[in-house]
Amino acid sequence: MTDPIDENLLVQKVSQDYECPICMSVPHPSHAIEHSQCGKIFCEKCIFVWWEFQHKCVCPYCRGDFTDFQTVKKHSRALYNILMEQKFRCPVSGCSEIISFNEYIKHMKKHNNNLETLPESVSDKWTTVYPEDQSTEEIFEKPFIVKWFNENNPWELLIFPDGLNESNRDDIAVFVGTTNDVRSRAVVSIEIKQGEFYHKKIAKHSFSPQTGRPGFIQFCPKNGINFGRPFLLAFKATTF
Repeated sequence: MTDPIDENLLVQKVSQDYECPICMSVPHPSHAIEHSQCGKIFCEKCIFVWWEFQHKCVCPYCRGDFTDFQTVKKHSRALYNILMEQKFRCPVSGCSEIISFNEYIKHMKKHNNNLETLPESVSDKWTTVYPEDQSTEEIFEKPFIVKWFNENNPWELLIFPDGLNESNRDDIAVFVGTTNDVRSRAVVSIEIKQGEFYHKKIAKHSFSPQTGRPGFIQFCPKNGINFGRPFLLAFKATTF
């Protein structure tokens, strides 16, 4: 958290850094010139009159020259210096050290060095694969298709290019759900085709009047289908 600066101190510091040594007033930033060597701020009018009186471009405070190799700035470093002195709490998690803006870069480099030199700071704690996660990954290694469709849609055709690759499977399950407008029953027409094999089934499913609970409709061609090869599956559902 940034500690607030006293208002009187702020005015005093700005006045000291921004005060023109010639007229002892604070010039407007758009009409101020800073000497790049001593950092003193001058009113444009005051410094131009001084140069004209001296017949050369010198600083009335440090007697340094305003040359082409020095930057004549149209703004002051006063507010910048105040900002550099402002203190705040380090934003890095776990570090509550109070630092200034002037120390910020050095302090953050220290944290970066810790990341490179302390293995515990960068080690990955999630290195263990739990058995339940591994079994879940194995389930999804095989291709599967999830398809959303609405009632009375045209026939939806699903293609399983790689088959199901499970020789011990002998059924297909169709999941039936409802929308916000819960209906009581659903009729699903399912067709499956593989080579010369063709099978069709029309099944019904009743939803719970209270919850509209969805369910699965089993589609079991007992023979003639090889689940290890590609096949076509088409279905259509109507709720009422």
